[in-house]
Amino acid sequence: MSFNYSVNINDTIGYPDEDRLVSALNEALADFSGHMSGKGTLVTQLNIGDAGASRADGSSTIFLTNGLTAGGQTLVQLGSIDTLLTGQHRQGTASDITINLDRAYLPVLHFGDDPVPDGRVDAASVFRHELQHAFGMTGYIQNDGVALSNGTYMTAFDTFIDRHADGSAFFTGPTAERIYGGAVPLTTTSDTENFYHLANGLSDVLVHDLMTGVYFSGRTYEISNLDLAILKDVGAPVTDLDGVDFRPASQTVAKPSATPDSETPSSGTHDSGATPDSPGNTASIDWNAIGAAMTHYNEATGQWWNGSFDALLTWEAGTGASNQAPAQTDVASPTEDWNATQHSPDTGPWL
Repeated sequence: MSFNYSVNINDTIGYPDEDRLVSALNEALADFSGHMSGKGTLVTQLNIGDAGASRADGSSTIFLTNGLTAGGQTLVQLGSIDTLLTGQHRQGTASDITINLDRAYLPVLHFGDDPVPDGRVDAASVFRHELQHAFGMTGYIQNDGVALSNGTYMTAFDTFIDRHADGSAFFTGPTAERIYGGAVPLTTTSDTENFYHLANGLSDVLVHDLMTGVYFSGRTYEISNLDLAILKDVGAPVTDLDGVDFRPASQTVAKPSATPDSETPSSGTHDSGATPDSPGNTASIDWNAIGAAMTHYNEATGQWWNGSFDALLTWEAGTGASNQAPAQTDVASPTEDWNATQHSPDTGPWL
């Protein structure tokens, strides 16, 4: 019950605490490895840059087509999970997960095992949150509820979203429902973070979960059984919750339910055997149009601060009409757009 992992770092600003960042990321990876199995070595790329946005973000490095849903949509598999299941890195990729940290975000991070002081955010907790997204808590619904690419593409997480007429939405994976005691409420009342976080306000019991959109300073956030249950439901090789072993006696590593058909790395090349119907369109991450941004809560003033945080895919037309999904079946690797709301550390506790 574990997987091997490694971290590559690209520090463009000469951050003096680079080693402590890597240590915090390794701590977060070790936590997930304690509950998940995998083949090969999962590679995480950590980028430290000066992009003018006071935040962090994380995602699977590539996305793969993986069959069809019952409704006929193309089911998308995360490259991070594909690596754990197959032990193979996709041709043209150097990492399975990519995490970016902006220079302006670094001063509020706290490192080590000592209690997290007020006004600081635990670095390992930030990485745990980003890894949860990179392992499966992501999808193709925009913050306003409109599905990208006319609803053509869905992640496994998307297939479990139950949306109600009153605007609320719930995650209905069977393992998560068993852990939570019913359908799990997803964030739907935020300006920027809907559908891929938990909780809808300070009175919500899930506001203290790792995957809430509200982080308080002065504390750590651990991976909860609910977080692991969600990942299990979406196909991650989770092996236990509170010591309950999910693995069949005949196997020690979960097997993929289907072999991904093809993928398009950022170079635009294709796996051997992949035959796209109509190349020319690519997918990219639009950090502004998504529903997976973090919200920061200032305990002193009671104010909420919204800033772009995580990511969904949106299409850039190469051939074909604007905002239409490409005819090809490949899903391209993401690229970042650092245009995001900025917040200064002096506003109070925020993530």
